[in-house]
Amino acid sequence: MQSILDRQFIQNAAMMNMAADEMDAATGFMLPSGRIPVGEIAKAIKGRAVLNNITINNSNVGMLNAGDFSLAKIDAVITIAKGTDVEAVGNQLQSLTQAILDTAKINADQKKELLDLVQALGEQVVGPGKRSVIKSIMKGIEDRAQGLAAVFEIAKTLSAIINKYFGF
Repeated sequence: MQSILDRQFIQNAAMMNMAADEMDAATGFMLPSGRIPVGEIAKAIKGRAVLNNITINNSNVGMLNAGDFSLAKIDAVITIAKGTDVEAVGNQLQSLTQAILDTAKINADQKKELLDLVQALGEQVVGPGKRSVIKSIMKGIEDRAQGLAAVFEIAKTLSAIINKYFGF
């Protein structure tokens, strides 16, 4: 079932990019940003066990099996952000993801919920994200990170960077 959803997501993302290209061509305004990085996301989905930016230790092997889809997408976002104007956000997403995986204070379901939010935030930041959605997701991460000192501190730093970048 998940592979079908993965393929549908990639197809929809490609169609959105094509529609944006056609609108740019029709109006004569060629904007280089705002396209979904379909190729990078497809590679991340296909090669789920290979994470270039996130370290999995023995206590988190279960998270890799349960949440590798989220981890692969987060890893792809971090990679995509490198060398762009949102590289600082990518670096903080990497730190936040690692802190979530490394904390022993929450259970696997809570970790998965936080990772799903980090994934959604990352996709909004590197794709054609909406400010209101980004702000809501960031608030959700901060709310769930309450009481987790290391995770909360990184979330606050990430929030400050996002606020500066998106002008909240």
